Amino acid sequence: MDFIGEKCVKCGKEFNADDDIVVCPECGSPHHRECYKEENRCANAPLHMKGAKWQRTVRVSGPEATNPQIAECPVCHYPNEGGAEFCVHCGTRMDRSGISFIPEEEETGTGTDDHTGYTDEVGIGISRPYLGFNPDEDMGGATLREVLHFVSTNTIYYIPLFKRMKDSRSKISFNILCFGFPNLYFANRKMWLWSIITAVVMTVLGLPAELKQIVDMGMEDATKSIFSTGAMDLLYANRGILSGITELSGIADILIRVVLCLLGNWMYYRHSIKSISRLKKRYNGDITKERAAAAGGIKPLNILFAALIMMAMKFVSLIAVIVMIESAVMIQQMV
Repeated sequence: MDFIGEKCVKCGKEFNADDDIVVCPECGSPHHRECYKEENRCANAPLHMKGAKWQRTVRVSGPEATNPQIAECPVCHYPNEGGAEFCVHCGTRMDRSGISFIPEEEETGTGTDDHTGYTDEVGIGISRPYLGFNPDEDMGGATLREVLHFVSTNTIYYIPLFKRMKDSRSKISFNILCFGFPNLYFANRKMWLWSIITAVVMTVLGLPAELKQIVDMGMEDATKSIFSTGAMDLLYANRGILSGITELSGIADILIRVVLCLLGNWMYYRHSIKSISRLKKRYNGDITKERAAAAGGIKPLNILFAALIMMAMKFVSLIAVIVMIESAVMIQQMV
């Protein structure tokens, strides 16, 4: 949109071809970039109070004045009036070049339900509401808007990733946290079923190594052994088998971690869709941003709970194995 001849709502000076102009996403008022930086918000406060839109005062000439056709947004495909600079639905620049768009988060100071995005530079930059995607796009049972509200944190990473998975039907991506701490990652994202499953699997696969360490310690110093003499003799006689099981368990542990690393993000994507579907049933389709965020997002305190649960599993399972070995030795002695 050509603002030459129009006046900056802050300083009142007319714009020329060399001016760097930014536009308020709510009312459309144009500012010099420096004027906006100085005000740190839209200077056309009266227009905001009325809920009105800025209107140009200079007659438009050229193609914009003779082309009343509907222009489709290149991102969300919403029909806009011909010559519109920004999509009235998602806020994307129609021509993807030229005048910058003032992020509504900066303009209001708090952010809004319809503008979860990022800026390409510090201060005033190019905003991409819903990261430039169509908020009403079906993501496989939930809209992109609903998924974004459910994910709540780190949406810049997850939303484009989820959309790529949906479009390409690919399940593969890298989630390093799912390799190192899968049960903690799932717990933090409120995926308790997967957190418990991975905790159980990791505990079982880690038992042979824990048992081997206890046996090795007892062999070095019998006073530190928690096993009876008969149990130590049994374990010593089968130390080769124990070492082999430990190696196999270690390999299985790494393979499972690799699989979780590659599929962890897809698992979270499917969890998000299923959780939103359950919310729709519970609230008869009325899913607010607050409800979605409360059901999703992260909860760091869950990490502590998951760590404590896994520690308890390791302790209980190790005690159970020790009791089983001692019982086997007792039965063998009785026979």
